[in-house]
Amino acid sequence: MSVSVLDRLKTSERALVPALGALEVLNTLIEEAKAEQARNPMTVDELLAENDRLARYGVRQAGKLGIAPKDVSRIIHDHRQSRKAQQPVLKTPPSRQRPGNLLNLLNRDREGVAL
Repeated sequence: MSVSVLDRLKTSERALVPALGALEVLNTLIEEAKAEQARNPMTVDELLAENDRLARYGVRQAGKLGIAPKDVSRIIHDHRQSRKAQQPVLKTPPSRQRPGNLLNLLNRDREGVAL
C-alpha cells in the first residue's frame, strides 16, 4: 500500500470515515491502492520483507495480549465454533427443493415429514 494512502488513513481522512460513510472511503482507498500497485508493483523481495514485518508485528501484538504460539490453534478453533453457533440455519424453500436431493430428503425426515 502506498505511503500516500497510509498517510491519508493516519491523518485527516480517518475523521471523515464515520461522516462520509466507511464503505465509500474504504472503497476509494482500496481502488487507489490497486492503481498504485498496478503502476508500481512490489518485487518478490519487497513482498517477503513486508510479510516478515507483518509476522513480527503479529507476534508482538499476541505477546501484549498474553497469547503464546501454542494457544493460536485453540483460539482459532474456539472462534470458528462460536461463529458457527451464531449463524442461522438457512433452509431451502420448498419451491426450490429438488425431490431427488439427498439433503432435502434428510431435512424432511428431521422435520417429521413421512417419506
